[in-house]
Amino acid sequence: MRKAILLSKRTSASSRDTNAPRNPQGTRRTQPKKKEKGSTSRLDENQIVPCSKCGALMWTSESTATDPRTGEPTFTLCCNHGQIKLPPINQPPALL
Repeated sequence: MRKAILLSKRTSASSRDTNAPRNPQGTRRTQPKKKEKGSTSRLDENQIVPCSKCGALMWTSESTATDPRTGEPTFTLCCNHGQIKLPPINQPPALL
């Protein structure tokens, strides 16, 4: 009985909206909208910038805030706003 009710609802809904593509389960499939020509991609919006504290290269979407004085993005993933400091890398010895 329940299957018959659901089937009748699906068929009545499909008769109302005949332009909507349907999959085998009877639910509507959504397709991503195509971008207009000349629109910027998400890669263009998400620039790679160096951390002002440690110099690590980060995406702008990874920033946690912006510095109120400079307006630059600040990050916690690399150096936790400059709280973590690593010693400089020593030069390797010359080849023998």
